[in-house]
Amino acid sequence: MLKWILAYFGFQLILFLILLLVARKKDRRLHLQRAEEVPDGCIPTREVSRDPSTGQIVTVYYDPATGKRYYLHEDAKSKQ
Repeated sequence: MLKWILAYFGFQLILFLILLLVARKKDRRLHLQRAEEVPDGCIPTREVSRDPSTGQIVTVYYDPATGKRYYLHEDAKSKQ
């Protein structure tokens, strides 16, 4: 019986660590897309919207070399 209990808690610990690693990786991608500075070579698109969660105006920039999109909030733009 003790063997099954230890196996159960071991499985829960492994599952928790896997989910923690996935969450950290996903969080990094979110911060890369919402950069405070737009990398060199990016061009602004005509897409401008208001972020419903913060109410800030967001401008979309496109990097033709990589195909990535960057979302710049207006308060970050005014810091530059």
